[in-house]
Amino acid sequence: MRPFHTIHYNYLKLHEYPVLVKKCVAVLVESSLYTEELKVFSNQLQQAADELNKGLHPTSTKLETKDVKHQNVQLNAALKGFRHYCKAYFYSTEPAIRQSALLLLEKIRSYGWRIEGLSYNIKSSRVRHLLQDITTSEQSIQAIELLGAQKFVDAIQLAHQGFKQAIENRGEVLSSRPKSNNQTAAAAVRNALQQTFKYLAVMQAITPSPEYHQLVKHLNVVIDECMQPLLIRRGRMQAAKEVEVEQNTEVG
Repeated sequence: MRPFHTIHYNYLKLHEYPVLVKKCVAVLVESSLYTEELKVFSNQLQQAADELNKGLHPTSTKLETKDVKHQNVQLNAALKGFRHYCKAYFYSTEPAIRQSALLLLEKIRSYGWRIEGLSYNIKSSRVRHLLQDITTSEQSIQAIELLGAQKFVDAIQLAHQGFKQAIENRGEVLSSRPKSNNQTAAAAVRNALQQTFKYLAVMQAITPSPEYHQLVKHLNVVIDECMQPLLIRRGRMQAAKEVEVEQNTEVG
């Protein structure tokens, strides 16, 4: 007779594997039989679960993301500053100044009046084209000079360079991060659990004792606690499928 209750691995969702391992390891560690040999198995279990967790919850590039957000704020401020500066001069009573402001406002509008709200990549592309337009068009250059707006254009250029660099840095970190195969990691967890239970079953058969009986009992409690909601979930899914089949049959 098998000492351990059945684990329906195919019923487990990936995020449920580490939960099962955590509870099993806790039972092993608290057992009076927790020797160096048993510690090897608990460590293997924990390492396998940790590897799966890395894939399920990849380490976020916090510093790089924080820099992108900071540079985004700087770029937004520079864009708003230029837009509001031009809008202020649009109300000038001098026709030449008003016309120059209108020209630059139309340039801004053509690339997105609320360009700050666009996604990072689209925003970067739009800003690049806006800068290229207003710094190469003779009319735009003259308008910028007449309004004294060069400092705002310089601010956009500087902020855009910082923004692009921050995005590139984050992309490099993401691409260099090792890829995790969650299915392979889950298989490793299954194998670690099976090896642990196999070892304990053999030890209980060779050297039966109240301590081994108690350890197996506690592990079976953990297994049952984990399996019960899964079996209920499975049963509900099966019942729903049967109802659907019956309904389809009636319709047919």
